[in-house]
Amino acid sequence: MDTARLFALYESMSLPELIDRLEDIEGNRTPVGWTSREATHRVSVERRILDLVTRPHGAVGQTVRCHLAITLRSWNRKATGLVRELGAGGVFVETEPGWMIGNEVEMQVQAASDEYGLRVRAVIRSVERGRLRVSFTDRRTEGEERRIRRFVLEAVRNRTEWSARVS
Repeated sequence: MDTARLFALYESMSLPELIDRLEDIEGNRTPVGWTSREATHRVSVERRILDLVTRPHGAVGQTVRCHLAITLRSWNRKATGLVRELGAGGVFVETEPGWMIGNEVEMQVQAASDEYGLRVRAVIRSVERGRLRVSFTDRRTEGEERRIRRFVLEAVRNRTEWSARVS
């Protein structure tokens, strides 16, 4: 299939299909990196994944299970949580009850390579028995866009199906 048709196909793929495609591309990496063609496809697939996950107020649709430990903070509260699913419009976080819809929060992943961890701002869209649907804030700087990209790709890397295969 030619490149133009593949790019058009990416636009119609579901989130799980895109993540599977990204895994395929990652598997094609050589010791010196990707070919220019594979690198172009990788960037396109990552961009489409980010478009779906950061879509404000998007319909959830298909989700991808993951397991990513985070710290969740608001102006008056702090708790640990687990990002359990990634979907169109945001992520689903399991944490202690008592969070309010509409609250702005910060989600932090403690990364070994980063002294302060990876932090992204988000808004709680729904709450149900300790499970929050959280979407990324609409007001974003270029730096925030990069952090969101890193956060989403970290969640993708912690997809539960991948974890089972890697162990």
